[in-house]
Amino acid sequence: SKYRLAEKGTLNTPYKLGLTGDYVFKFKAYAKYTGDEPLKVSIKLDADEIAQVEIKPNDEKSAKVFEQKVSIKKGDHRIHVTVLNPGKKEDKNERTLHVEWFNLTGPSDTRPETHKEFMKCDPTKPKADQTREI
Repeated sequence: SKYRLAEKGTLNTPYKLGLTGDYVFKFKAYAKYTGDEPLKVSIKLDADEIAQVEIKPNDEKSAKVFEQKVSIKKGDHRIHVTVLNPGKKEDKNERTLHVEWFNLTGPSDTRPETHKEFMKCDPTKPKADQTREI
């Protein structure tokens, strides 16, 4: 299978970013479980949780893409997807996460930091005042 099982409850990948900015993290996954409680997943940037999502049971053919916007500073980072409620095999209520891929796109503004600093102005002012301020 092209899907990776989150056996120990978490999958992660490193990213080396050259620019600070707003990024979009996506992953394609499906969940398997029995019972009424949906699979709960935490998305973390380094040690900080940025979102939680619930994944309803489905199969490889109906896997879904989950998306989260996140602001990230330049440098080395690791994004984690962690199962919060895996359940237990002996209870016959085990919940498993199967992930095909991770993807990080961005930043949305690709100007260098020096350009952003040079062009900084008060966004609440009218355009003419912003131009004078720059």
